[in-house]
Amino acid sequence: MTTQSIDSRVAPDRDLCLATLRVLPREATYVQETPGMTLFWEELAIEPPHPAERCPRGHNEHYVACYAEMITPEVRSTLECTLMPAHDGAHAAEIGFSEDGVCDQDMWMSWQAGVPGARQIHQPGECRWALGELGTNPCVLFKDHPGLHRGQGIGFVDDEGLNRHGERPYDDTHSTQRF
Repeated sequence: MTTQSIDSRVAPDRDLCLATLRVLPREATYVQETPGMTLFWEELAIEPPHPAERCPRGHNEHYVACYAEMITPEVRSTLECTLMPAHDGAHAAEIGFSEDGVCDQDMWMSWQAGVPGARQIHQPGECRWALGELGTNPCVLFKDHPGLHRGQGIGFVDDEGLNRHGERPYDDTHSTQRF
């Protein structure tokens, strides 16, 4: 199933662009050595397919063994584009975030699919757009990103806070009242 994007092109009806990129060791080192930065996967939330109570290894081993198996070197070195499907321009994903919670400082990796070496780590700053009437749920992407805004917990929306279906997504993480 497809829907119309805001720029009148047909975009697949999925949550994210499907482009991926393997992070090079020198790129991971660059982020790790930047003061006040944390690599994107250090906060990675992965849930094993079974709860600790039902772990065949036992409750005590669950958190050590099962999580270690899921966070493989491949998972730890792969970025997925966080822009809307069928976006224009380069792909982008957050590679490092500010330990102080200052989104303006977050590091992003941009790349051109199929163009060897066309990759860059940069700090473009945060998107200044706040979600329509909510006003408290900012776009989690970077300044001047292509395509729709991405609100935490609500997916992609346009400047009026409407998704690609023309609906206002419900967001139970923030108040809908204006202050």
